[in-house]
Amino acid sequence: KVDVIRRGRQWYNFARYFPISLSRTQELDPSKNYIFGYHPHGIISTGAMCNFGTEATNFGKLFPGIDLRLLTLTTNFYMPVFREYLMALGIN
Repeated sequence: KVDVIRRGRQWYNFARYFPISLSRTQELDPSKNYIFGYHPHGIISTGAMCNFGTEATNFGKLFPGIDLRLLTLTTNFYMPVFREYLMALGIN
């Protein structure tokens, strides 16, 4: 993960434009493992990308200590430059 890319101003603008938000209903113990489900996911998955692939909705502040990984199709990694960008966002 590259924090400079994950915290880019474009992601905050992206979250405000659509509008995308993230809320916490309870605190999570960072020593445990969790699976977050996202629906509807669709083809583009802008909400999942914005909430879990960037810091636009302050995931790190809402869930401190949770090491998050967003998963995607392996075909997204076939394009060389796009692959590096996804990996910088922490997307596997």
